[in-house]
Amino acid sequence: MKIGVKYSNQIYGIELKSFTNEKAFRNAITKCASYALQLKIKRIALFFFVDTIDEENRKKFEKIHQDEITGVKVETIFIGT
Repeated sequence: MKIGVKYSNQIYGIELKSFTNEKAFRNAITKCASYALQLKIKRIALFFFVDTIDEENRKKFEKIHQDEITGVKVETIFIGT
């Protein structure tokens, strides 16, 4: 699900996904960066729902990823359900 929110004359982008595997994770980052370009923003948050996540994987996946093509920064955040 993609969400664009306007607050105080600023647009914020949020995307929600379910984590399935690392390949889908990488694809989601690329798609999310593309969505940010549509919104004309340079940073977007990408939330992943996951059953559980340990600290090792949280450190591995939760970061700010800069898309090489668009330059958009995608911040990934995991939410344990």
